[in-house]
Amino acid sequence: MRLIAVAAVAGIVSGHATAAKPVPTITVTSCKIVTSASGNLGTQITIAWTGAGKVADPTFIQVYVETTHVDGTFTDAQQLRTDFTKAELKANKTAFGFGRANLVDTFTVTGAQWLDNTADTHKPIATSSAPVVCTTT
Repeated sequence: MRLIAVAAVAGIVSGHATAAKPVPTITVTSCKIVTSASGNLGTQITIAWTGAGKVADPTFIQVYVETTHVDGTFTDAQQLRTDFTKAELKANKTAFGFGRANLVDTFTVTGAQWLDNTADTHKPIATSSAPVVCTTT
């Protein structure tokens, strides 16, 4: 009898609703075609994030960009961003160059992932998949 009562109580306790666990987020806030100091056109991508619980700041962000060329073909590229400055971590935002641009092509950030580097797993913690088209400034 006691064993059955303990199991019943345990079932009731485990059945209680718990608050949703906070989840980190990552967002591609902008992509601009800019002129670099050397005079070349390039893309500048800005990423923002919100930490949650013990996961406050990213160590790795992977960004995916699709380039649609004037002839209708396209190429995909990705870049891993690491080594964030203290200012970037405090602001929860980073901006960085992705590569050279040609005004006749269209550049779209197709996604970004905040990756965990525990044991070199690069497991996604948060993902943004809303496409952001790069614009001229």
